[in-house]
Amino acid sequence: AHSRFYHSDEIVNVFLEKMQRTIATRLASHTADLMRDVLGTPLARSMFTHIVADKLRKSATASVSAATLTAQLVSELLSRIVELKFEQLELRAAAGGGGPG
Repeated sequence: AHSRFYHSDEIVNVFLEKMQRTIATRLASHTADLMRDVLGTPLARSMFTHIVADKLRKSATASVSAATLTAQLVSELLSRIVELKFEQLELRAAAGGGGPG
C-alpha cells in the first residue's frame, strides 16, 4: 500500500506530485532507471544508439546529420527525452488533454 493516494491516470499523478513538489525527484529517479536499464544493458544500448544515429542521419540540418554520436551524447539525449516527455504530460494536463502518449 502506498502512503499517498495515487490515481491510475498518469496526468493526475503528475499533477499531484507537482503539488507535493515531488516531480523533480521522480523525474531524476525515472531518468536514472532508464540510464541503467537502457544504457547499462549492451543490447538495449546498441538498439537505442542505432535508432538515434539513424534519426540524426536523416536530419535536414547539416550539423545534426554530420554529428558524431558519442556515448556522452547518447546519454544526454536519453535524459532530455525523459524531460521532454514529462513536459508533454504537463502541457496535456494544462490543456485538459488526454492520457500519456
